[in-house]
Amino acid sequence: MAEELRTLFNQYFDIRCDVDSSPALLAETLRLRYQVYCVEHAYEDPDAFPNGMEEDGYDTRSLHALLIHRASTLAAGTVRLIRPDVSFPIGSLPIETLCKEPDLFDESILPRASLAEVSRFAVSKAFRRRAEDAPTPSGVGLHWRERQEIEQRRLPHLSLGLVQAMVCLSAHHGITHWVAEMEPALLRMYSKLGVHWTKLGPVVEFHGKRQPCYTQLDQMLDRNLDERPDIWDLITDGGDCIRAGRTRAFSQKIRRKDIGGTVKRQTSMGVKGVGIANKFSLPAQSAGSSFRSSRLLGGLPSTEGLKDRKHGRPTRANLVLMPVLLIAKKCKQILQPARWRKLG
Repeated sequence: MAEELRTLFNQYFDIRCDVDSSPALLAETLRLRYQVYCVEHAYEDPDAFPNGMEEDGYDTRSLHALLIHRASTLAAGTVRLIRPDVSFPIGSLPIETLCKEPDLFDESILPRASLAEVSRFAVSKAFRRRAEDAPTPSGVGLHWRERQEIEQRRLPHLSLGLVQAMVCLSAHHGITHWVAEMEPALLRMYSKLGVHWTKLGPVVEFHGKRQPCYTQLDQMLDRNLDERPDIWDLITDGGDCIRAGRTRAFSQKIRRKDIGGTVKRQTSMGVKGVGIANKFSLPAQSAGSSFRSSRLLGGLPSTEGLKDRKHGRPTRANLVLMPVLLIAKKCKQILQPARWRKLG
């Protein structure tokens, strides 16, 4: 079941999306970055950070998240989302110094008002001990493979927990698009798991080979739900990271899908761990209903099931069928005994 993957992950790790409001968590995040980027990989000069906390000028306009191992309370991973500078949004992200592809600077493709760059995406060395883990900040190497059969019940790759943190941060702050310079191996792993990115030009050299890329969150999550509902369940925390009404730009028609017998829905994004008291949820409904996940109303399929699931309106082919169903349902109500109509 899809929930097993999420339950297993949550059993061992806690995702903190409130780092920026907690000096202690932020300090822990910067210490982990120092360990990964200065000590383990020497990407940055350790002498530049005598306090053992790696930071730069982008941190003041970034959103940070931290992955904590519950049993030991150790920091296991971290990620940040860099926002464009409000004074000069074009040209203010690190990726724009490495990649000059026209699409990167096209506001119709990557709107700066809701854009963020994925940065300092790192997993602690203490948690990169599996055979397929690599000595890279993300812990993903050329020989990564998805566990099968008995191994599949073990802990998923920690980078998926960081993706959940990115989804939750984006939900709360109205971010609809991500850009990144990604390790090619990490990009391939995400593709196999249904987390798809679009490449921006050729591979560049930046602390090794990096592929500039971007993704639009609503489309990525929509496709991920279709291809890998188990992964969608994890990176959205069972749907708790997404809720209605945050931003119109990210708003979608509610989608219902049976995942392991439990109904989930996808809509505008919300957030975990940043002060939202009530996460939205839907009451469970039985699986096996017709028209994907639509309910049967009085023995007839709901007209909601005839709507186009992307745009939330009836498809052209079903415009004729909908009135027929409505008339048939009305006739059935008229012909039913009164005592059954009251119950219906």
